[in-house]
Amino acid sequence: MAQGGSRIRILPDAVANQIAAGEVVERPASVLKELIENALDARASNVSVELVAGGRRLIVVQDDGMGMCRDDVLLSIERHATSKIHDAGDLARIATMGFRGEALAAICSVSRLEIVSRTRSEPTAVRLTASAGKILSVEECGAPCGTRVAVRDLFFNVPARRKFMRSERTEAALLRQMFIAYALAFPELSFSLRLDGRETYRLAAVSGFAERIRLLFGEDLFRQLFSVTAQKGDVNISGYAGHPVLSRRDRGGQFVFVNRRPVQSPLLAAIIREAYSSILEKDRHPTVFLHVELPPEEVDVNVHPTKKEVRFRHPQQVRDILAVALQEALAGSHPGRTGSGITVSFPRSAGGGPSSSERPTPTGSLKPFPYARIPLEVSTPESGSTSPVAQAPPDMPSSAQPSETTGTAPWKWFRVLGSIAGGRYVAIETDQGLVLMDQHAAHERVVYEELMRDFSSDRPSIQGLLTPETVSLSPADADNIRRSLAVLRRMGFDIEEFGADTLIINGLPAILPPISIRTLLLDVASALQDAGRRAAERAVIAELVAKAACRSAVRTGEYLSEPEIERLVVRLAESEMPYTCPHGRPTLIMLSFRELDRKFGRA
Repeated sequence: MAQGGSRIRILPDAVANQIAAGEVVERPASVLKELIENALDARASNVSVELVAGGRRLIVVQDDGMGMCRDDVLLSIERHATSKIHDAGDLARIATMGFRGEALAAICSVSRLEIVSRTRSEPTAVRLTASAGKILSVEECGAPCGTRVAVRDLFFNVPARRKFMRSERTEAALLRQMFIAYALAFPELSFSLRLDGRETYRLAAVSGFAERIRLLFGEDLFRQLFSVTAQKGDVNISGYAGHPVLSRRDRGGQFVFVNRRPVQSPLLAAIIREAYSSILEKDRHPTVFLHVELPPEEVDVNVHPTKKEVRFRHPQQVRDILAVALQEALAGSHPGRTGSGITVSFPRSAGGGPSSSERPTPTGSLKPFPYARIPLEVSTPESGSTSPVAQAPPDMPSSAQPSETTGTAPWKWFRVLGSIAGGRYVAIETDQGLVLMDQHAAHERVVYEELMRDFSSDRPSIQGLLTPETVSLSPADADNIRRSLAVLRRMGFDIEEFGADTLIINGLPAILPPISIRTLLLDVASALQDAGRRAAERAVIAELVAKAACRSAVRTGEYLSEPEIERLVVRLAESEMPYTCPHGRPTLIMLSFRELDRKFGRA
């Protein structure tokens, strides 16, 4: 035991409140979440939000709910002061959005706060102003019934927290995503959002979930959703699962609600991922809008300080019901099945080859393509002439024509043996040994370098569309595209604005094969949203081009004919970096003849 006086002290209230704020108020979006939930618990019919500078300078939420009297306004910024629960037993059956009584106290401790509130029974409103947790003034004023909370200069007194905030653009995107989540969860209420003085959303109250999805994301997206419904016991599942063509590079299209509370649940995320595992690549995320309803006592929302995580009392029951519901809904993505009133079928491969079900079943032996070694030649940059790296081997048919390359060939000649592992890989014989090629990664590298070369030129090649395509996006995605039209046009996208959130696509970079324009634009929008924190435009462009190349490349397992594989091998050999795709995965694995001899004991 240490000698002398006690070293343990009770922290001052100001310090304790800042520590609590660190748990509840992570960023501006956390503030918006708490304020909207207060408005919902106040039984508001209209919720208005105003944001300035990504929430750093100003966050305002105004509602027409019950309002607060003077005493309640004063108590609202005290820690653990709440009207939602009264005893410990209430924690087991929480039916409101908020319940801890921590949010306003935490927000007040790290900002300059103003609350204006009036009940329906009071002739005047009360205005409270506070800064860093200290009340500055309380006075009467005129105001409509309801409550208006304004949060200014968030984290002004906590420089360390302010330093670690992301760019205004990124914080604004997170705020907008939070706003959309609550607007989806409560379609019977009116919501509006002003962002930096511009009205971004004005959503009238509607009769249901589907109507609100249409208002927020457009009819084009809604037509590619499949209805999800299931009910067993006290658990009810409803909502929509998106067609794979709506997949994104991020989780920005996933909205999951438990008892109308937007949540992040590892259990629900895993179920969704498993449901799409056979139809989406690992780096793609589906679009889903799901409601899970169950009795309050069956779900614990008191898991995380921000209430964004939940825990189910019977997780296996929820898993079983949701998994079956998604499986049945996604069955509509198979040919001949319907969802949301439409018939959707997946196209066959771009190469026109047989589907996996039509391909012959392997009999245990690899059947190679006809024997033909193809020599690779390298162009000399200075002269432009072509000189052979090596003469064609004696047994090469006279009909085989040498292929010119402009890079350093990984080998002198090659012969395609055939596809293996369900079309994932291609087996190739070369003068150096056996090579396995990942056809998707290889084509991705080829397309990436051609796109980058084309973009680096002053006049990128543009392939005009026979019929211009109209694409409706969410306001958030449309705004990201709108801010970067100059970059996109330099890349070869011929885009025009057509209304608030609609774009007309007249042409695409010529290097791109036919792909889903909407999916490509969503990828671009997502990348541009992240790009706000990067300094170099070329780094942003490289990321966009890499994603476009990935979406444009032949798919894993897609049928390729012998000439197509041969052309791919030659084009890969011409690449500056033929051994990896733009994301760093290997395109080729080589097993030399010397290593084969050693493994067979012939060394």
